[in-house]
Amino acid sequence: MTFTVQDYHEMVQLLRDRPELQVELRQLLLSGDLLTLPDIVRELAEAQRRTAEAQRRTEEQLARLTTQVNALAEAQQRTEEQLARLTARVDALAEAQQRTEEQLAQLTARVGDLTVHLEQLTARVDDLTVRLEQLTARVDDLTVRLEQLTARVDDLAVRMEQLAQAQQRTEEQLEELTADVQALTAEVRRLVEWQRGEAGRREGERYEQTIARGAPVLFSGGEGGTPDDSRVYQRIVQILNRLPNLFDLAEEQNPLLADLIWWKDGQFVVVEVSLVVDEHDVGRAARRAETLQQAGVQAMGMVIGRAWLDDEVRRQAEAEGVEWRVGDELSDGYLAFCRSG
Repeated sequence: MTFTVQDYHEMVQLLRDRPELQVELRQLLLSGDLLTLPDIVRELAEAQRRTAEAQRRTEEQLARLTTQVNALAEAQQRTEEQLARLTARVDALAEAQQRTEEQLAQLTARVGDLTVHLEQLTARVDDLTVRLEQLTARVDDLTVRLEQLTARVDDLAVRMEQLAQAQQRTEEQLEELTADVQALTAEVRRLVEWQRGEAGRREGERYEQTIARGAPVLFSGGEGGTPDDSRVYQRIVQILNRLPNLFDLAEEQNPLLADLIWWKDGQFVVVEVSLVVDEHDVGRAARRAETLQQAGVQAMGMVIGRAWLDDEVRRQAEAEGVEWRVGDELSDGYLAFCRSG
């Protein structure tokens, strides 16, 4: 039955009138990965937002901690200045005591000199005794003040020790915070690398699909496709059934895992497609082509890509008999296959 333009418009109107049919049609036309892609994008955006918010909070906490450390350093500087002034006062007190002792020595010397005038000097000695008692009282008072000063210095030393311990705890907390920031940075970097890897993988898949669709032109005719194509799958399975030890076939030897299989005039090519062709692509193409050869068909490995990983990979392809179409480079075997048929 011919599907007319009128049928098409009627179908469009029916989809507009019945949204539930749009959902069913979307599920038939789109893959599960495409249907879940909006949810994945939203989850990724939310993860990025949470990461940015966590990094912002970390930076704010680090700024506050830096301010506290600066205030603590200033307080420590003021304490050191007060301690210096206190030390100067103690030195001055010691000098005053030294002068008192010197005066007392001079007074004692005069008493010795005036012994011969004992009678005349008795009154003066009594007066000197009184003054000496007063001086002793002053020395005792000075001793008490010195003990008080010593106690204050000891208390200051305790406070300095407490301050040093607090500073050490602050440094330990700062180290822990730094470790947390580094861990968060590593997680953000891992997320970015994952995003880049996903983008590269998707680009590689699109490149493989482009090569598969353009294979009839790339090989100048012939037939084949990806192993997902039922016709290609059945053809290769029939060939592999000739092998006696099919169950021992390793992954890199299995042609059904190749990116593309093409044939003309009984000649098969097992193709590995990659944006950048590396030694693994060359090895898989060679091993999977050898499997078809063991099954009794003419087969050769081939790699298709935009560029070589390095010159060593190109030399490996030559050594293992793998043909190629990489960038503008076309191997002789590739050209010969295109001209066949």
